[in-house]
Amino acid sequence: MHGSNTGNNYTRVYLQTHDVCWISEDRLLAFIEHVLANPQTKDVQLPTGYSAVSEELSRLVGSFLQLVSYNQAVFGSYYSDIISSALAAPATTSS
Repeated sequence: MHGSNTGNNYTRVYLQTHDVCWISEDRLLAFIEHVLANPQTKDVQLPTGYSAVSEELSRLVGSFLQLVSYNQAVFGSYYSDIISSALAAPATTSS
C-alpha cells in the first residue's frame, strides 16, 4: 500500500512539472469550457492529442454538461440570489 502511494506522489509531481502535461491540461480545460459555454453546438472539435480517447471524452463531457444543466435548472434561482447579494454587499477591507 505504501509503495502504491509513493508511485502516485511521483506521478503527481511529474505531471505537474512536465510541459506537455500543462499544454494537454490547458487544451482539455479550454475544450470543456467551450462545450459548457456553447451547449447547443453539435460538431465540437476535440483538442489536439485526444483523438485516441474521443469516445470516452465525448461521453464524459456530455454527462458533465447534463449535470451542469440539471444543477442550473434546479438551483439556478438560489445561485442568482446568492450572487446578487454578494454583488450588492459593500466591499469590506481587512486591516
